Amino acid sequence: MTEKNENENENENENEGGGTIWKKKVDDDWKQKVQAEKSKAKAAEQAQEAAREKGEASGATDPIFMNFIQGLGAQALGALGEAPDPMTGERRVSPEAAQQLIDLLGAVEHKTKGNLSPDEEQLLGDLLHTLRMRFVELARTATRGGPRGPGPR
Repeated sequence: MTEKNENENENENENEGGGTIWKKKVDDDWKQKVQAEKSKAKAAEQAQEAAREKGEASGATDPIFMNFIQGLGAQALGALGEAPDPMTGERRVSPEAAQQLIDLLGAVEHKTKGNLSPDEEQLLGDLLHTLRMRFVELARTATRGGPRGPGPR
């Protein structure tokens, strides 16, 4: 092989007869091109993330979240004796279970504050208000020692 100047951009390989087998040209700005491609990809990724966040913050209601909240609310109503047990058809009162479910929904409300659509926020707030009022009514009835009579709730 012949010696080349360090600043040259071509490499040559010679065979035994002294002829050149191949030439390789080194592209000096390949790193700059790769860096530019990475920057473009990162900018596109950031734009997608911003669009995704904007879509979530714009008030899009998530039906899965709504079903989750309604399911917990239905369980709490069942624990308050407001709905019959789907397996037995009996109404059972379990203040401890009701309190745990109400507290769980309160924690969900606290942790999702500012991240809910208006519909989700209203559902959660109204449901918690209703459950808390019924829980207080149940506690008052229990302290008076009287059973809950039939009537509007």
